[in-house]
Amino acid sequence: MSIDRANVKAGIPLGKPHIAMDLVPTGDGRAFSDWQTSTSFISQNSLLTEEDAAAFHGSAQIFFLGRLVLLESTASHPTRMLRTGLDVARSDVDLLQICLLTKGVITGRGEPAFRVGPGDICFIDCSQPFECEVSGFAMTVLLVPRDALPSSLSDYLVHGLVLKADRPATAILAQLMRQTYEMAPSLSHDEAEAAARAAVSLAFDLFKSGLSPKKDLASAPLDLLGAAQARIERLLENPELSAAMLQKQLRVSRATLYELFVPNGGVQAYIRERRLQRCYEILRSNHRPNDTIGTVAFSLGFRSEAHFSRAFKDRFGLSPRTLRLEARRQSGDLQPALVAGIAPHMIQALVHGDAK
Repeated sequence: MSIDRANVKAGIPLGKPHIAMDLVPTGDGRAFSDWQTSTSFISQNSLLTEEDAAAFHGSAQIFFLGRLVLLESTASHPTRMLRTGLDVARSDVDLLQICLLTKGVITGRGEPAFRVGPGDICFIDCSQPFECEVSGFAMTVLLVPRDALPSSLSDYLVHGLVLKADRPATAILAQLMRQTYEMAPSLSHDEAEAAARAAVSLAFDLFKSGLSPKKDLASAPLDLLGAAQARIERLLENPELSAAMLQKQLRVSRATLYELFVPNGGVQAYIRERRLQRCYEILRSNHRPNDTIGTVAFSLGFRSEAHFSRAFKDRFGLSPRTLRLEARRQSGDLQPALVAGIAPHMIQALVHGDAK
């Protein structure tokens, strides 16, 4: 599915959501299976009670607004949402979710642990591993790519922050999110995007004002895992990139660094995964058409083309050469690995900044 750019330019009301999904119970669990597939770009979802699959009912109505997504989602039965460190490493999806819960309870496990009730607004960061248990719910959500966040905030850890419903300012934000969603069909694309951006700005203003003195924005340290991941991204093409280099640059102990990446299988496993993913992106997009596969591999720290090809095929299920040939045949219209789920082309445009 694609957005009619002529309508966007002409200021025509959005009308119906770009995606509308209503998964009614069929008795065989198909509705929940479809729900799992549709939401797989964010997390692995499972029912807390497997027997609930036959009666599961889920829905989502989604508006794509430039680099933002505004949606309403419901689910009838308790589920577990899991995003592992390996999911983070393998996925291009680096989104922040701003979730207004209107029904149900979200319980975040791990660090930080958090609880979200009706009327609360929480932040869930897809650059972080997370595990949540969610009762039957209804929520309004803004999805924001990290590179569309205010630059002064994009590197700070907000995952698990909860704005409680009893704060008057939270009620204002909740009303803005709900009214933007409810009025979206009558708004033009630009009007709806402007309202959604206003909600994002307000959410972060509340985030800043809600910090305790010990977490004041001026002195709060960057989340160490996020800082390490960001440093790895900048150094992927450096053949000397290693755990020792990261330890020195981040000024942390070897034990601290290794503990950070235990969920990812270790520091070197994470680096290798990110390098494979970057090679996939280059070969899929045909971004460097004159470079040989060996040149691409060597530029990202692989020392043997044969070893790279074996690792690539083990990881993605096809050889680098097959991927490049298929990408050229389809004019590069392939999805990067594991950006799956509902409307993958639109999600991919959102993630990579191609959405307008």
